[in-house]
Amino acid sequence: MIFYSVYEMVIETYNPLSIICQCGADGLAYDEMDSFNLSSEAYVECIKLILDSRLPTLLLGGGEHLKYSQISVGNVHQYEINAVNFQVLIT
Repeated sequence: MIFYSVYEMVIETYNPLSIICQCGADGLAYDEMDSFNLSSEAYVECIKLILDSRLPTLLLGGGEHLKYSQISVGNVHQYEINAVNFQVLIT
């Protein structure tokens, strides 16, 4: 997945102390802005990669372009929460 190589390059280049991740639904398949065409599972794998960095991380929800979709943004965000097992990184 292209996200892995881009994420690695960003982390190496900027060496962040923390991460704020906007988890909008724009990259999901069936979204009106479906340029990434991600499945829910691939979307969550991206989030897990971010959390694996062990940096303080804030995950923000958002986005509602799925007006005509079979998938609701709320369901995807719930899947994200369940998939990361409520990992809370506190430093």
